[in-house]
Amino acid sequence: MAITFKLQEIPHAKDEELRGYFPVLAHSARITSAELCHMIQERCTATEGDVKGVMSAMAQVMAQALTEGIRVEVPELGSFSPSISSDEPITDAADKQIARHLRIDNVNFQPKATLMKDFGKVAFRRADKMVRKSPTYTDTELIDRIRTFYAEHPGEVMDRPSFQMLSGYGRTTAYKVLSRLVREGLLEKRGRPRAPYYMIAKVEP
Repeated sequence: MAITFKLQEIPHAKDEELRGYFPVLAHSARITSAELCHMIQERCTATEGDVKGVMSAMAQVMAQALTEGIRVEVPELGSFSPSISSDEPITDAADKQIARHLRIDNVNFQPKATLMKDFGKVAFRRADKMVRKSPTYTDTELIDRIRTFYAEHPGEVMDRPSFQMLSGYGRTTAYKVLSRLVREGLLEKRGRPRAPYYMIAKVEP
């Protein structure tokens, strides 16, 4: 069965050379613990109750080991290790109280090479594109939204990604609308060619 994926635009990439897309899972299907126990018992001589008991004991043993900073290796799967961080910035390496601010914030997983080899056999299928209808605004409504943006974000400038967020337009539509508003004298295009931003045009008295 193929893994279904979709593409998302890289956010906040203001430089044209950095703009692009990255793949993400189209859905987040999951297997419950009960389903997992059933699937395992079908592949061995243990009963579902046995599998459930082993998994429960395994979780307890792993938790104990990880809280002691020990890496845990699971056959055919990979190894688990604790990741630590500090609740406060560490500015003095000689500070004897550093340990008081440390905590385990995550668990790292390093898969076995054999498992990664199996991943190489996976097939992918792109999800059907959903056709979204762009919102409809009058020019006055768009200018009002841009004016509100500048009022609520002093010191910031409105580029195309910002315009997409306040209008709900896709990338192509946002670019076309901004270009039209500039041509019609409602907006002024400023900044560098590869990193432009837009200001409301000053109306001559």
